[in-house]
Amino acid sequence: MLRKKTVIVISGIIAATFVMTHTLLEAQDPPTKVQAENSFFTGSHHLAQGNMVRALPHLEKAAELEPENSTYKDTLAIALNNQGLRVVREGNVPEGLKYLLKAVNLAPHDKDIVANFTQLAGQSASLPDDKLPTGEKIVVLNRWLELEPKNEQARRLLATLTNNLAVQEAKSTAGNQDVDALEHALALDPSNAKIKRNLATAYHNRATEISKSGLNEEETGLLRKALGLVPKDPLITQALARALSNWAVKKGAEEDFQSQIDLLRESLEMVPNDPVTKKNLAAAHNNLAVSKRKDVSISERISHLEKSMQLDPKNKVTVANLAQYLAAGGLREAKAGQFQKAADLLEKARKIDPENKAVKANLVALYHNEAI
Repeated sequence: MLRKKTVIVISGIIAATFVMTHTLLEAQDPPTKVQAENSFFTGSHHLAQGNMVRALPHLEKAAELEPENSTYKDTLAIALNNQGLRVVREGNVPEGLKYLLKAVNLAPHDKDIVANFTQLAGQSASLPDDKLPTGEKIVVLNRWLELEPKNEQARRLLATLTNNLAVQEAKSTAGNQDVDALEHALALDPSNAKIKRNLATAYHNRATEISKSGLNEEETGLLRKALGLVPKDPLITQALARALSNWAVKKGAEEDFQSQIDLLRESLEMVPNDPVTKKNLAAAHNNLAVSKRKDVSISERISHLEKSMQLDPKNKVTVANLAQYLAAGGLREAKAGQFQKAADLLEKARKIDPENKAVKANLVALYHNEAI
């Protein structure tokens, strides 16, 4: 039940305060204070008579002239509360809410005013938008949540309205949804599936815009967030796989082949049968294997070339490179006196590249030397 504030006793206190201070005003108080006191006296008189329309302008002026005066603020809050309730009873809930919002902002310590405001705030979310626009509903619900931070109903309603406003604005401006607003909505109601979907779409749309600027890291970061909200979504999965591949191309141009491999592997995990990504990953393994990096051992180069061949078995360049490194490994083992290891590597090279004359010659020489 909405609670009208009792004003008879309060107005008596107001009048008593005025009488007690009036004799001092003439001697030492500045004109502004006199004006405030006079406005307050007139407003409280109308308030006691129940005439809020006449009381409010005077009480507002008093509070404006002396904003630190708690008596003026509290009395104005009572008048606003009672006027708000009167307007609500007449059927104008949106207008009544405006009065009650002002009242609760002036007197957030007043339990009756807070109770009246929060009760109407809960009803505001269901009002038609032509009666109370979504943006104004959000203001009301934000204030409710400030007054009652643990109120779950307020949190869920605010989350829904924040989401709805972001969607409405996106449609009206033909633009992207407000990511910040949707993130706030999801923080208020983390399990809301609709908000998750809308935020994922907003991330995807923003990533699409960013991709035009070549900001690969930001693009993939947004798409990863989107996929985290709607796992296995085919559109977002494809977009992220494509973004990772594009970023990998840039890493390859910078000769950062390991980063290129990591990005392409992640892309291929999302779209396992993509033929272009397979070939690109095979090329990246090959390029790392034949790079001038001094920290890559022969065995590591062989491993990368083998992975390249698994992805692209018919690539003649990779076949030749693998045979070459296997042969080099075989010669190294032969010099170390490890005949069997050397033979195994050279035989493997011959099997991979049967027409390789250098491999054949080295293998013949190895067997000949071992026989001698």
